[in-house]
Amino acid sequence: MVKRISAVVHAWGHYECASLAAGVAFYAALSLFPLMMVLVAGVGYFFRFVEKGANAREEILEVISTQMSPEVAQSLAEILSQVQDRSLVNGPIAAVAFFLTASLVFTQIDRGFYRIWDVKKKAKHQGLWAKVKLALSSRLRSFLIILGLCFFVVVTFVGGLILRGVSEVSAEYFPSLPSVSRYTSFAIGSVVNVIILTLLYRFLSKESVSRKLCFTGSLVAAGLWEFGSRVFTTISVTSSFSVYGLIGSFLVVLLWVYFNVIVLFIGGLIVRVEHRAGRVRKK
Repeated sequence: MVKRISAVVHAWGHYECASLAAGVAFYAALSLFPLMMVLVAGVGYFFRFVEKGANAREEILEVISTQMSPEVAQSLAEILSQVQDRSLVNGPIAAVAFFLTASLVFTQIDRGFYRIWDVKKKAKHQGLWAKVKLALSSRLRSFLIILGLCFFVVVTFVGGLILRGVSEVSAEYFPSLPSVSRYTSFAIGSVVNVIILTLLYRFLSKESVSRKLCFTGSLVAAGLWEFGSRVFTTISVTSSFSVYGLIGSFLVVLLWVYFNVIVLFIGGLIVRVEHRAGRVRKK
């Protein structure tokens, strides 16, 4: 165990994962705001004839507060307040901006995993056509990942709304019982995180990796995510940046995304170290 941890720490410094995470976090923070505008516009349009449509922004922020952190939700609320009145008009523009920035995010993540696995792209010393095919393949992979994550975002959001509805009904008919969401929100968020991380490690690893190793790495990463969320809430980072207004809110989101990308790479390094160690044992 000590050797594995030492190997992960050594690989972290050797491949400069902190710098890789910083680059990914920048593009990810930029893509968060178009994503929020798309969600606000989409939910507002889909539920425009019911009460939920009028409260689309609040519903989304409530789910983010439950699944991520109240501080992140508060920061996003401050930023969204600047564009809320124009969200339905700017929805298509925000969608285009989101897909462009998100594709850059996953391109950077893919490059990071190439570096973590110490694998060089085959088209590096080949002709122009091979490089074009590699670039198109990379963009296609990024687009597929975006679609998959968008699906999980929608599932998480709808699940959060259903959970809140069940909690309200249970509180109305069984007031003596504690809130359902109090006990299930943590479990739902953890399961969603583990599923997403397992699929990412399975898809982004540059060698054929077993599902068990991907699941192991995702468990560690999901645990670190939850721990970071608790710490993030405890130290109340938002209050430290509140004097900076909108820029302070962006810094809070950027810091949160940076931490999560670091955790993503840590899980990837765990998968790589365990996979390489298992391959050595077989020899």
